[in-house]
Amino acid sequence: MLKAISLLFILSFICYTSFSQNPLPDPSETVRSIIESMEESGRLPEDFSDLLDNLALFREKPLNLNQAERADLEKFLFLTDFQVQSLLDYRREHGPFLTLYELQLVIGFDSTTIAFLLPYVSAGDKGTDNRLVAKNIIRKGDHEIFLKEQRVLQTPEGYREMPDSASPGKTSTRYAGSRDRLLVRYRYQVQKRLYCGLTMEKDAGEEFFTGSNPYGFDFYSGYVQINNLGPLKSLLAGDYQVTAGQGLTLGAGSAYGGSFFPSTLYRRPEPLKKYGSTDESLFLRGIAASVAVRNFTFLAFFSLKSLDANITDTLSSGERVFSAFRETTYHRTASEISDEKVISETAVGATAVYKNRWLKIGSTLVRYAYSGTKQKPDELYNKYEFWGNRLLNAGLDYTMSFRKLQLFGETSWGNDAFATLNGALLNAHPLVSFSLLHRYYDPQYYARYSSAVSQNTRPCNENAFYIGSAFHPVRFLNITAYADFVRFPWMTYAARQPSSGSEFFVQADLMVQKDLSLYLRFLNKSTGMNYTVEDSPVPVMQNQKSNSIRLHIRYTVSQKLQVRSRVEFKTVVADSTEKAEGFMLYQDLVYRFSRIPVQLSMRYMVYRTDNYAARIYAYEDDVLYSYSIPAFFDEGNRSYLMARYDVCKNLTIWLKWGLTVMEDAATLGTGPDEIEGNAKSEAKLQVRLVF
Repeated sequence: MLKAISLLFILSFICYTSFSQNPLPDPSETVRSIIESMEESGRLPEDFSDLLDNLALFREKPLNLNQAERADLEKFLFLTDFQVQSLLDYRREHGPFLTLYELQLVIGFDSTTIAFLLPYVSAGDKGTDNRLVAKNIIRKGDHEIFLKEQRVLQTPEGYREMPDSASPGKTSTRYAGSRDRLLVRYRYQVQKRLYCGLTMEKDAGEEFFTGSNPYGFDFYSGYVQINNLGPLKSLLAGDYQVTAGQGLTLGAGSAYGGSFFPSTLYRRPEPLKKYGSTDESLFLRGIAASVAVRNFTFLAFFSLKSLDANITDTLSSGERVFSAFRETTYHRTASEISDEKVISETAVGATAVYKNRWLKIGSTLVRYAYSGTKQKPDELYNKYEFWGNRLLNAGLDYTMSFRKLQLFGETSWGNDAFATLNGALLNAHPLVSFSLLHRYYDPQYYARYSSAVSQNTRPCNENAFYIGSAFHPVRFLNITAYADFVRFPWMTYAARQPSSGSEFFVQADLMVQKDLSLYLRFLNKSTGMNYTVEDSPVPVMQNQKSNSIRLHIRYTVSQKLQVRSRVEFKTVVADSTEKAEGFMLYQDLVYRFSRIPVQLSMRYMVYRTDNYAARIYAYEDDVLYSYSIPAFFDEGNRSYLMARYDVCKNLTIWLKWGLTVMEDAATLGTGPDEIEGNAKSEAKLQVRLVF
């Protein structure tokens, strides 16, 4: 262990051997850090593909600034509304961009913003044929096919055959299917006018062309979308997501919250978005259309889909009673299969938005009806939880921009309770920006599809104030800080009485030159939680504080080799429990061969924590459109190797192998996922074909 740590430190400090002049930050590193922070705080939703998908698409096909519309530019989370409008104004007044160097002349664009933007944009010819005619559909369509398979190489307990006591001589497994996870995805696009997609997935443990899935995969999802047919802005049939305002009434994807860019506090979602992810619950299924009339945009949708739920009773009338929506959507065991698609959800809604250059006002109304009745929870902390078979959500949202000041907010009603959030973004100076946000979510507030900023897994039971700032004291240094103070008016799962908490974050990013950058981060979190005292039936409230400090270094040695190093320390202190500490150190190497089209990504990590409370999260490189953010605890090491092979212009193959070894462990995992021994390895293969 000591030898490994020493070697990693030596590799880390090699980064200080070279200096140059022009700093070029890596935006993907920043987005990865946002994801890690959200996962650590428990705010990362199952569907967070929007965080990196747009960047991945623009990296392969840079956005032409002379063709870009407002909606395209708003996909860059590091651009404020002021910067987006400023770029559009510059293009309108001065004509097409002749070169990307012209970005220096756009009001509000500093060197750091331009550096983040450069890898994803171009300044090509403005002319393009966007007509939706048969010739374009056949000749100019882009096809993309993904095939992916992954599995744990050891055999978990749930897949082991064992004697069936009910039927001697026969065998059964606790998981009905194989331990392979299979994914097939097809996408087709013609310019920005026509989109088609189909996703098919089987999770590990689910049956395939047998049992509960006689027609193959466990999950099928698809869509067809046509845009810009006269006043009809968009028409979509199949699976989709709708987001309005700040996502408080109706939202999809991720609410980033506090991060490195003040602009991420304000949501700029796609009102109507085709759905191609593998999460089996966070989408609508049916038909949706939006119409634009001058400054007004109207959107209406209808959805009918089946949901998984825990059925507890069936009434004499035949109506089913269920205790909760089952969001995991795994169908591996007999009990999980029995909960599959047992109720239906009907959703009907509409949004109306008025928008001009500096003002946006929107309204949202959506009604849900269920074929079963959700029963009133028995637990006291769930006293205000939604129950019944009907739900109505309504909301109003606004955005006002006054050059460097932007105000935004949304107020929503649902489950006979209100929720509101209101914030401001201020670019006080090219070197200083501020962000403010107040949010109050009544404990009884409930919206079925909501993804607003929150310390909870969903926006409810919260009264909080957030303040953040980004500051560039010198050219190569950027300092970001925020504080979030929150009060929970009612009980939570972790605290069985009203409680409060806080989060303080400071990060210093140093961009020494285009080949070398590093950041130093400090994070302090405080929250109230239960503590069970021996011989006492009443849990005691205690205050738990955690502190973590991280140093991350990225060094591009040459065009072939990039080195990433990280060390992180964490401490967790509570009033009634012992102090817990954690430590993690890893070394990444990314190497691209010059003679063959192969790129290798490698990591070796060592970690040690006293318990699960001191766990540390670390983002891993993965195959395209896939993400991995494991939590590491106890003592062990983690390594992986991923290879990307560009067979030709149209075909790419990824292969990833990972190994986790935990010291002094007889088994890994629990229940049906338990593995004998102290090592767990997994393999992943993905093939991508474009034509």
